[in-house]
Amino acid sequence: MSRHTSCSITAGPAKPAGAGELQLQFQSLIASILRDLPEQGLKEEASQGIDLSIQYMYNHFREKLKLDTLSQIAGLTQTSYSRSFKKAKGVSPVEYLNRIRIDYSKQVLNQEGSIKEVSEMVGFRNEFYFSRMFKRETGITPTLYMQRKQLKVAVATCYRYQDNLRSLGVDAAAVMNCHNYGERSETEHRQFIQDQLNDLRQARPDLILADFRHVPFYEQLKQIAPTVVLDYTMDWRKTHRRIAELVGREKEAQHNFAQLEQKIHYTRHRLADTFGKETISVLRLYPDKIRVQGSVGHPLNELLYSELGLKPGSIVSFKEQNKEFPLASLPPFETDHLFIYKYYLPDQDEQVQARLQQSVSWTGMQAYRSSQIRIIGNWISSSWAPVGQSRIMDELLDL
Repeated sequence: MSRHTSCSITAGPAKPAGAGELQLQFQSLIASILRDLPEQGLKEEASQGIDLSIQYMYNHFREKLKLDTLSQIAGLTQTSYSRSFKKAKGVSPVEYLNRIRIDYSKQVLNQEGSIKEVSEMVGFRNEFYFSRMFKRETGITPTLYMQRKQLKVAVATCYRYQDNLRSLGVDAAAVMNCHNYGERSETEHRQFIQDQLNDLRQARPDLILADFRHVPFYEQLKQIAPTVVLDYTMDWRKTHRRIAELVGREKEAQHNFAQLEQKIHYTRHRLADTFGKETISVLRLYPDKIRVQGSVGHPLNELLYSELGLKPGSIVSFKEQNKEFPLASLPPFETDHLFIYKYYLPDQDEQVQARLQQSVSWTGMQAYRSSQIRIIGNWISSSWAPVGQSRIMDELLDL
């Protein structure tokens, strides 16, 4: 029997550096710091110069401003100023100046005066250029902006923009949703889309608000009415503010936020008494899989686990919006309360329920043993607007 051995060479303990070597290291460190100081000083000086030029824009945006003037105020060459400005602000100096002018024009357009007068008042010498820049920035023309409180508004959305409008006191003239929830064949779905487009035409809206999922239908939509495609963001409050601006209901939006914050505060304390340290999980049930909502990355997740302070179940992700598991091989998971949104057709109901009953993971959870499983409406979609969030809290309070 032979024994194989391995050997390694290990360095001995490092010798302490001598006084001369320490002095050299110290001098090298000082030299490195001194080299960085001029560059850091130049960056700070450029930043201060850019801030000065922005202040000048705000004070003189009604006048004709030249890039040369702004760069001189910043103490930079025109090329260096433009490059530094875009790096700091994300847009060019001209774009930034135009935004200042457009923002001020919104206030003036709410008062009396022609578009030509307003364009001159805010520093645009050409009303057609002003209209083009205004539409690029806001999504609608100055004329529509002036009429926005009286517009008939339709929506083309999978994110229930109609609920945002309702929260603002506006009823959607028509609603289009291009998503196929699985109950229609491809041919049937194409016809369904055409029927919805026909409904939009018959509603004769003045404005259509669309989400990114409806971009493929943009050309058809804009033939019906001016169409604004809203930026996609998980920040539902940002979307609500944007919709409020487009329909002239900014004050209503602020009121919605204030009321919602009060309700969240009240509900959080009530639920703390109701649930204590008990955990909750929310899932979507499909014919062949389960999707468990995470604790981040979605308006519903943020509402439940962050704002209301509820405790997540064992397989609720702390890093992802949701996690999916095959229905046939569910991992063991634990939760005291389970809220289910059924994402399948009625004729599949019994089949899916039977498969769940056969799962040891399902029958072993505390929520099942204590009969704390509840069927809910579509909280996922409802959570994108104030009325939906309020309704979710009402359902939780009813427990």
